[in-house]
Amino acid sequence: MLASLERNLMPDVVVRRLRRLLLASQKPKSQHYELPTSSFKLVLGKNLKCSCCYFIGKSNNLEEAEQAMLELYCERAQIKDGQTILDIGWNCSCRMLRSLLGLARMEASFDRVLSIEMFEHMKNYQELLKKVSKWMKQDSLLFVHYFCYKAFAYHFEHDFLNPIMESTYGKDSVVKWISYWRTFFISVAELFGYNNREEWMVAHFLF
Repeated sequence: MLASLERNLMPDVVVRRLRRLLLASQKPKSQHYELPTSSFKLVLGKNLKCSCCYFIGKSNNLEEAEQAMLELYCERAQIKDGQTILDIGWNCSCRMLRSLLGLARMEASFDRVLSIEMFEHMKNYQELLKKVSKWMKQDSLLFVHYFCYKAFAYHFEHDFLNPIMESTYGKDSVVKWISYWRTFFISVAELFGYNNREEWMVAHFLF
């Protein structure tokens, strides 16, 4: 089955049915961030936002959904002009928020700490939060955008996207890695759509 998948011979309906099996198959070894920027420009919005977006209405396109989520960050994290902001795990958020709000350069000690889809990769929350607290002022707030399940915490072990399309694979492997990308997109769509979108989700926390 894996050989058929790598040759891009499986229809989407079959890939969906096999998703659990495929996710448990061979462990990937390389990082998807090694792909050139041009690859991400094909599938992401102009801000290259790799985390979840916010589709308010059916007519939203990807760029509008990116913008809507950034605005929601500002609202929920209570971000204002003149604040200093530390971004943990996703450097683009500070750059984009600065552009969105016309903020001054963000550096030094911090009024707000933002973490966008990074906490699910961490293991020792007590130690992590202890470190984060040292970077916060007395009246600072920590905003966390977190990929989660509705009922239970889970141990994030490996990202299925890690093996996909490294530049060193060469022309002989192009079809295989394109198929892996397709499988990843299908898996994510099915994951967030499962049970009327009430099982897996992203959550926002403010501390």
